[in-house]
Amino acid sequence: MNSKLYGKTYEIPSDVLSKLEPFKSEKTIANLLSKGTITYQNIKKIIHDMENGELDKLGGNDFKSWLDLTLTSDKDRVHGSKEIRKNGGMENQFIKPHEKKEVNVRPSQRHEKSINKYDSSVIESLQRINEIMKKTL
Repeated sequence: MNSKLYGKTYEIPSDVLSKLEPFKSEKTIANLLSKGTITYQNIKKIIHDMENGELDKLGGNDFKSWLDLTLTSDKDRVHGSKEIRKNGGMENQFIKPHEKKEVNVRPSQRHEKSINKYDSSVIESLQRINEIMKKTL
């Protein structure tokens, strides 16, 4: 689910509402007709239901086309906005920023640089072994 679109409400055009009238016996369509709006979450749910065999119950191809067009245009708008910011020199907008707070992390779970993970005497011994092997080969 696209977090930028979550909770967004769309106004259903009157021509689409008039095409939904024959389907008003369905509870979902009746709610849409009474409100005249639809949320992003409902669009996703209705499209899923339509793709899983309920196309004829939920408004048919015309309504599905409107839902697909609305959803696609908004997703493209969000994607384009992120792409413009990324190309404008901002950090990559497609990666969620995060922080790992060291306050609640057990000492055994803290990350260390790989060089600090091992005892220095072991590293020195391995380096000497590698040097000897290089000379013999």
